[in-house]
Amino acid sequence: AYTGGAHGNYGTTFTVISLAKNKKLKLSDIIPESKQPQLNQLLEKNFRLQYNLKPTDKLTEGGLFENSIKANDNFYVTGKGIGFNYTPYEIGPYVMGEINIFIPFTDLKISPKF
Repeated sequence: AYTGGAHGNYGTTFTVISLAKNKKLKLSDIIPESKQPQLNQLLEKNFRLQYNLKPTDKLTEGGLFENSIKANDNFYVTGKGIGFNYTPYEIGPYVMGEINIFIPFTDLKISPKF
């Protein structure tokens, strides 16, 4: 039903399932908790590359609401790495659309066993 908003909203939700274990995987099943700070730094670094921000620029200058990015539970896995999807309004305004940041496993220096 129309509630007076300027536009609708949308978002993509990913679910990662281990076929071997027949279970939904959490981020901690793929990336150890000890690597989370490094992962967050890589998310920021790759966002800066995607949006042409210098290391000294604040993330808010690139459109984000805050000056940090944290891994969320909306991720997908490929043979080369892990991607994180942020829906509109999650970390940035609607006009930025969905923000997708991919981190190669080689950057994380891990070889996941899941």
